[in-house]
Amino acid sequence: MENIERNRSTQAILIRRNKIKENLRELLHSRKMTITELGKQAHIPYSTVYNYLKGNIPKKDNLLAMAKVLKCEPDDIDPSYLQVVKVTKGFSTVEDAKVFSNNLEMLMARKGVSNTQLTQALDVSPTAIGAWLRGVQPTNVNLFKLAQYFNVQPDDLIKPDLADRFRELSPSDGAVYNIARHIPKDLPPSDQEKIIAFIEFIKSQNKA
Repeated sequence: MENIERNRSTQAILIRRNKIKENLRELLHSRKMTITELGKQAHIPYSTVYNYLKGNIPKKDNLLAMAKVLKCEPDDIDPSYLQVVKVTKGFSTVEDAKVFSNNLEMLMARKGVSNTQLTQALDVSPTAIGAWLRGVQPTNVNLFKLAQYFNVQPDDLIKPDLADRFRELSPSDGAVYNIARHIPKDLPPSDQEKIIAFIEFIKSQNKA
């Protein structure tokens, strides 16, 4: 069991390294910026930035510095940044555990997957799924896998309003949800619905 968990952790790290490498290359290309320019403006040695382009994982300070220079969010470079910053703190209250449990149950219902199917999809034990549904916090690797499987951000799994954000969307429409999740919460429900309806309209026009 220990070897299996170690292999999963290794795979997650490899995926993370590849994403950092790909994202950083795309950002440099789109900003028409060289490694030297990024290094100078972010006050990071050339060799360090070069190693990031080879898949090394940036330290938090360097990640934030590069994001500032590239005018993007830190998770646009390292998709795991949200997970590391917002989720690894753990469930601080019983309420957090309850919210996570409810959100997981809701996501499974919307996707139409059973405990057994989720077990197979994530390659975890049935005991783990049962524990999560009772509010037990998954390991960081499994939390990230859950988020990827349900097409949400890791920190969404402990947000009380996740069900509300999904309410107007079809279960499979994760792309629309990823936009809708950024709609200001203080907007009236009618305005939120108009924004979602407009997104759906644009999608239908593109399919035509």
